[in-house]
Amino acid sequence: MLLVSLFTLLAGCTPAAPTDAAAPDAAATAKAEKNGKAKAGKKVAKNAKANGHKTPEAPLGVAGPVTGKLALVEVTPPPAADGAAPTTTTKKTEAKLAMTFSDGQSSDVSLGTMEGDCTEIPPVPIGEDNKTPLWSVRCVKAEGTSTDLHIVQNDDVVAVLKKVEAEGKPVTYKPLKRVKLAEGAALTKGS
Repeated sequence: MLLVSLFTLLAGCTPAAPTDAAAPDAAATAKAEKNGKAKAGKKVAKNAKANGHKTPEAPLGVAGPVTGKLALVEVTPPPAADGAAPTTTTKKTEAKLAMTFSDGQSSDVSLGTMEGDCTEIPPVPIGEDNKTPLWSVRCVKAEGTSTDLHIVQNDDVVAVLKKVEAEGKPVTYKPLKRVKLAEGAALTKGS
């Protein structure tokens, strides 16, 4: 707006009446409300901004079979500055998923970093629908507490779920990371 004002001042013109460019198209709004998506767009935009993304990421790969291999990699703490004590000595593990798609293309995705020593454990059915994860991982911190993570595919999204247990409450699973795949991509565990 400042630029428009400056331009009109220098050009000696009067600015045109502002248009309501931010007003949504009435037909698009009606269609979104009909499909129950009127508020979803705002929520996606808010979540994208909160996660540091300006726009949603494009889906990975192509439709068809996808072979995945999970790697658990120890994260080396950053070196200390000259003469300073180490910034952290806490052990961390990063989970990386290498995927090969049916067209031969491949993609490596970081699924996140957790505190502790993480190892793969046998997957067992989880959640209300008793879905068996593709991979399950247990991360054990230095003081002995552990966190279980499960990697599942729901439709075209690969999700990392953290098992949350609270006394007197049913077990829940909190999503930590989501990776969107192309529609029709079916991830399987590679050997």
